[in-house]
Amino acid sequence: MTSPSETEQNPTPREPLSRRLLSTRLLPGTTVAGYVVGEPLGEGGMGQVYAAVDERLGRHVALKILAGDDDDSAEGRARFLREARALARVEHHNVVRVYASGEDNGVAWMALEVVHGDSLCALADNSPVDEETAVGLCAQVARGLAAVHRVGIIHRDVKPSNILVDDDAVVKLIDFGVAWLNDHHGGFTTRAGIVVGTPHFMSPEQARGAVVDASSDAWGLGATLYALLAGVPPFYGSDDEADLDILARVVRDTIADIRTIAPQTSSATASLLAALLNKEASARLCDLAAVADALDDIGAALARGAVPAVAVVAVVARGAVAAVVPVVPVVPVAPPAPFAVVAREGASVGAVVVGAVVVGAVVVVVAIVGGIVGGRYLFAPAPQIVAVPVEVPVEVPVAVPVKVSVEVKPVPVPPLVVAPLVVEAPPVLTAERTAAPFLKKQGEDLDVAITTLLQQTDDVSATALVLLVTGPETAGDVVIEQLRTVPRADADALIEAALFTPSVPRRRQLRAIDVLLERRNDTALALLMRAADRHGDAAVRKKATAARDSIFKVE
Repeated sequence: MTSPSETEQNPTPREPLSRRLLSTRLLPGTTVAGYVVGEPLGEGGMGQVYAAVDERLGRHVALKILAGDDDDSAEGRARFLREARALARVEHHNVVRVYASGEDNGVAWMALEVVHGDSLCALADNSPVDEETAVGLCAQVARGLAAVHRVGIIHRDVKPSNILVDDDAVVKLIDFGVAWLNDHHGGFTTRAGIVVGTPHFMSPEQARGAVVDASSDAWGLGATLYALLAGVPPFYGSDDEADLDILARVVRDTIADIRTIAPQTSSATASLLAALLNKEASARLCDLAAVADALDDIGAALARGAVPAVAVVAVVARGAVAAVVPVVPVVPVAPPAPFAVVAREGASVGAVVVGAVVVGAVVVVVAIVGGIVGGRYLFAPAPQIVAVPVEVPVEVPVAVPVKVSVEVKPVPVPPLVVAPLVVEAPPVLTAERTAAPFLKKQGEDLDVAITTLLQQTDDVSATALVLLVTGPETAGDVVIEQLRTVPRADADALIEAALFTPSVPRRRQLRAIDVLLERRNDTALALLMRAADRHGDAAVRKKATAARDSIFKVE
């Protein structure tokens, strides 16, 4: 590393750059590991960030330099480089990319993707953001976090200032300086009992210094969405409020409903926020890929001026009981009566009213026409036999008029009997009704029936599959077995539900480990690591550990 004029100005042996970084910034033109340093861009959780150019490729990068007390710490340098190696495994457009990393003259560095844009914090500028924009941005953040979680990383500092939005409105998650990284022993590179992060966006368990997992990042996502909608984070106070006071309120106080601050917020978004900001980590939504889908659905409904649809997310939080969580309260609806108008989810209020008027008009017209036709037959007088004398002039040789009598006998028409129109209401299709027949089938019939159910992609069938894999019946075993060959988008979620629901038989959980071992995708690896670390059954934990070690080694 050299500074362009440093040799001329200081001919004596210079002190190592690692020492000078403790108290100064790098000068523009300094070279670090082949990168020419430019202007400073800011400071992250573990170092300083500069604009730089790769001398070999001519590529512009953001060069992050480990600085401060961590620079002299072997643990700090090792953690900094492990962070770079872990992030290098994340291939997702919503996470900033790492091009390279290493050490130069005792200084740890990493070259990151340059993002031309600004942070959510700067874009919002402490002012509320409209709901459609907020949920669209946070859906991208959720997808980036889901990709990070799949490789065993917990961000721990999700907040608007760590989320960049580029010129194409693409979100980039940045600054993993305080992240937790899984090591090959199943632990983390930082210790429980140390509180790190930003108080306003910390989860309660993080504020207490407890061990955290993906559910803590879910809290950070919820707090970020709350801050965008309200203009302030959930536990915002005065500028001079001490961090300890904020942390105490995070652990102790109840969060105000977002609609008390931003009344225009839809009930769908408010309910999703309540699920993300649940004080109990075990009850919090932590499947952020599913949360992203729910946010997309809400945003699409808002874009077309409709009421956001009910979003149902199958989640398993921290190895607790699997559940199907409706993030919007479902109002029970009675079976439809004849000619009833059923409002579909996502339809606007105006569309429902117009539909009701049209159907009502049709009913009135049918009733009038039916009355007229029926009345003619039901109330017409009975036919009479009438003798009609008719005089017909006939030309005969004798000019004498002849009277002819013609008797007309009309055929009586029987009265028309109109049977009353009876319309039977179709049975309400529910997940329980869908799953019930499978509990009675056995053998080949059960295999065929499960295959058919797995090929259906509607919400009711998906929920029925969750009920089967988390229940004690044989049908759940068949579902897990067939997921080896039948492709489904939610296969990982179904396997996760079977693996981490305590009431599921051990045989099915052990079989789920076999299926994960065969799948070998990022989600399968994350689930194996999680089961090896924290599963409640020792036999399952042992098998998960063996499976994890056979296919995944962390450097």
